[in-house]
Amino acid sequence: MSSCSGPEDAKVVIVGSGFAGLAAAATLVKAGFENVLVLEAKERIGGRVHTIKPFTENIIEVGANWIHGQKGNPLYKIAKKKNLLCEGPSASKNMCQPRSVTPQDYFFKEDGKQVSKTVVDQVCSHFSKLTDKLKKAARMSSCSGPEDAKVVIVGSGFSGLAAAATLVKAGFENVLVLEAKERIGGRVHTIKPFTENIIEVGANWIHGQKGNPLYKIAKEENLLSEGTSASKKSRSVTSEDYFFKEDAKQVSTKLVDQVCSHFSKLTDKAFDEELERKHRKLSLGAYLDDAFGESPLAAGYQAILDVLLKDLPSGTIQCNAPVKSIRWDLVKKGHCEDQRYPVQVVCENGQSFEADHVIVTVSLGVLKDKASTMFEPPLPQTKMSAIKNLDFGKRPEDKDVYESLSEEEAWKKTWFKKITGFDTVARHPTALCGWITGREALYMEKLQDSEIRDICVRSFTGWSVPEVSKTLISRWGSDSHVRGSYTFIPDGVDGVKAHKALASPLPPKDESRGRKHLQVLFAGEATHENFYTTTHGAYLTGVREAERLISYYDD
Repeated sequence: MSSCSGPEDAKVVIVGSGFAGLAAAATLVKAGFENVLVLEAKERIGGRVHTIKPFTENIIEVGANWIHGQKGNPLYKIAKKKNLLCEGPSASKNMCQPRSVTPQDYFFKEDGKQVSKTVVDQVCSHFSKLTDKLKKAARMSSCSGPEDAKVVIVGSGFSGLAAAATLVKAGFENVLVLEAKERIGGRVHTIKPFTENIIEVGANWIHGQKGNPLYKIAKEENLLSEGTSASKKSRSVTSEDYFFKEDAKQVSTKLVDQVCSHFSKLTDKAFDEELERKHRKLSLGAYLDDAFGESPLAAGYQAILDVLLKDLPSGTIQCNAPVKSIRWDLVKKGHCEDQRYPVQVVCENGQSFEADHVIVTVSLGVLKDKASTMFEPPLPQTKMSAIKNLDFGKRPEDKDVYESLSEEEAWKKTWFKKITGFDTVARHPTALCGWITGREALYMEKLQDSEIRDICVRSFTGWSVPEVSKTLISRWGSDSHVRGSYTFIPDGVDGVKAHKALASPLPPKDESRGRKHLQVLFAGEATHENFYTTTHGAYLTGVREAERLISYYDD
């Protein structure tokens, strides 16, 4: 087994420097982990976030563009706190809403004829009614926002007061707490019945420190008792403690030590078996309220990456280090020479790194490409099935079957019909951005920029337009370190089951007896049950896996 006794000794290798990898690294470093290394295959950090300045001094996002949603979104919170958001009425755009369609927006049929304003208005109005109906059904409330909602909380114990304080802080203006007793506190009751010193008639101690919000409050407000006797672990037994049998005879110290030792082993085992990851759930109402809200960033997503990077010590990230293999369970199988570390990460350049824990944050596209050969021993079948069942855009090895060669050639000649439309680009008034998906996107990536440019300009409107001066094509599908865009759930696939299987750490909990726990962990947007496809989903999974390790060492 590894010689590490705590987080400061644990060796953690993180594969990938996207939001999942950086969030995991920053969270671990903040918690006291001193041996954290991030391996990045590319020459740059960011993963599917790529902010560049190809035309002017203004940025363009080649990858992720927006912060999707605001409430409960940690990236929006960071951006707002650091003043990274674009300002002004046009900064945030609600997609697919009637009010987002202006006289400057044009819609065309396949033959290049413009769709009439009347038809556009009818479609937008119908879509708006559908979303409004879903919102109403989900919320089951007439209130339009937190400032209008009436909330009654029954009970003024810690849960009631915490709920009230959190709601008020979030802008809820109509919060009422009803308490049955003449005092607040519930099962917390501090009194002075004998002297000026207090006695707790109810709750006595703060149980645990790390991750305990009450301990954090008490420490920040200087409410903790000082001195060596101020803190006492429930299973600590000293020479000042005495135990007696029913007949009033004292129990020997030796027997007490044996019982305490056995109890300690039982509790340690129970803690290990009960270690579960936390789930963040998203209600339908919250999704409908926030999913269409798009918040652009003044300096691009790179600015948020820079915020996370500031928390990492120099040398934490190693670029140009694509991982070839991850060998795990080495301590049990005796593969490592010194047999101290259970995992070994080998890069394509021959470098190898031993670790207590590895957090894999590569894209689902890369897992589809390499999972069968990257891991030794192979991944469990449940995880391989999840990788197979979830989808990730169109990948190079996807094979389409045609009845004739002419059928295959037909769609290639009209690949541009898969472009969903063109949008104006923030900060670039003379630029347009087109979006394309599926096999056509992969085919387009193989074409020359000039060919793509000419087809896009001439094929849609029939208008006479000036010559295009510059072209920028993203080629994520052809990128061997990404292999696509983002995760989606195909028809007939149990998404929740697949996301859970993909996120589960190795070795499996029910097979970990005699093996070090949490050898290989998995993060990335594809592992989030609700926020897959998003940057904040990736970020949250990185935090999730870091917290899993933090809890492991806390216990």
